[in-house]
Amino acid sequence: MELKTNKPSYPLYSGDIDDEYSAALLNHIILAANHASRDWTRAAVLINQVVSEDKGLVGAMFCPFIVGDGQRFLGKWMSDDQSNEITRIVEKWQHRIGKSGYTNWSAIFIGVEKSDNSQYKRIWIPEYRSDYGKWHIADSDEVNWWAFHEGFSDKPAF
Repeated sequence: MELKTNKPSYPLYSGDIDDEYSAALLNHIILAANHASRDWTRAAVLINQVVSEDKGLVGAMFCPFIVGDGQRFLGKWMSDDQSNEITRIVEKWQHRIGKSGYTNWSAIFIGVEKSDNSQYKRIWIPEYRSDYGKWHIADSDEVNWWAFHEGFSDKPAF
């Protein structure tokens, strides 16, 4: 008797992994934004890998943004549980990409824009450079807001 699994019979491509985890992360961002504000219009997270000296992945650092109720917020608008879930999703995503032999991204912009009729435009833009490129989380809120707006202006097809 053959054991049935949910694993595809075709080779797994990094896009398959990216689609699965980016969707989970984007859905989580939407849930967190809905919890933070009824009238939010944009929510996003900059994520940077944290690597050891021998280039091993040891975690992730992230900077969450939300624009809503006519104001913008950076930082602590998510609960600790929501933040921990984002970290868990990212770590599983990165582990699975690496385990499958693909190149991990070093940083990512991942965000959602909500229209007036509550339709969502999902955006995710990875960076593979070791310096995190334009998605580097800076010590300056102003620089991080620049990255937030840059992510939404790029708007690649999703």
